[in-house]
Amino acid sequence: MAPEVINGKYSEHCDMWSLGVVMFVMLFGYPPFYADQEKYGSLTDEKIFSLVKKGFSPETKDGYGAHFPRAIECTAAAKDLIVKLLNLDTAKRLTAAEALEHPWLTGEAASSTPIVNSVIKNLKSFSGACKFKHAMLKLMVDSLSPDEIETLKKTFKEIDRNGDGTITIDELKDAMNTRSDLKMSTEEIERLLKVADVDGDGKLSYDELVMTSVQRKLNAKEERLWEAFCKLDLNGDGKVTPEEIATVLGDAAEARAMIAEVDIDGDGNVDYDEFITMWAGLSDKKKQEAMEARLKAAEEKKAAEAAAH
Repeated sequence: MAPEVINGKYSEHCDMWSLGVVMFVMLFGYPPFYADQEKYGSLTDEKIFSLVKKGFSPETKDGYGAHFPRAIECTAAAKDLIVKLLNLDTAKRLTAAEALEHPWLTGEAASSTPIVNSVIKNLKSFSGACKFKHAMLKLMVDSLSPDEIETLKKTFKEIDRNGDGTITIDELKDAMNTRSDLKMSTEEIERLLKVADVDGDGKLSYDELVMTSVQRKLNAKEERLWEAFCKLDLNGDGKVTPEEIATVLGDAAEARAMIAEVDIDGDGNVDYDEFITMWAGLSDKKKQEAMEARLKAAEEKKAAEAAAH
């Protein structure tokens, strides 16, 4: 959201700001304007709005925020385009036509080096051990663009030294040590591989790598998560039933097992709140708290309706 949108007076220039934010997320894996909901609670949106109004700094420095992170590699051309899109002055912000002529978008100044750091960050943010989530990620593979798929193929081939179609722990360690400036311990690398290793064979397949990228892309924008939910909610009633999952993803028994993993209130269906809770990877304790809060809200609503009658 561009700062002028927050102020309530804007034109098409706001779309170019949004393009800059999306580009930043795609290259660095996190939003430039962010506030921790656990820290700010109900004031989270206000905090984010204040950060947006302050604008983006063109500096490259330590840490993560509304600036370029030193820890993640990026070409000067890509940074230049982002800075020209995230300009508070709408008169100086690039138009769509100007952006299309920028050397980074035309490919003249884009790097051909696979983004190994990006892959590692995908793995780091990937939360596994949930069949429902894995099934959703497979369903949403079409959210990746042809260019993103091509980059993933190049990166996978780069890490897969012996060309056997899988990435082993040793190959991942080698990629970290020789092609990445992200320093991690052997234990951390082994944990990343285990989390993303859906089939449990101790290796990372290309399909598993793709799923980590799909998750990262969906996490970047809640509208994409809503689109994923709607792909399952076939009748549009706001709930996903075992029958709908079976229609889209597999057989009835498997569908019921998937529902059971994420059905917080135990009604046999998954609504959007439960879907988001699953996606956020909340602990059992937090899921229990969420369920209790929802049941309490439902009881209060029922009591209020009874009193009204």
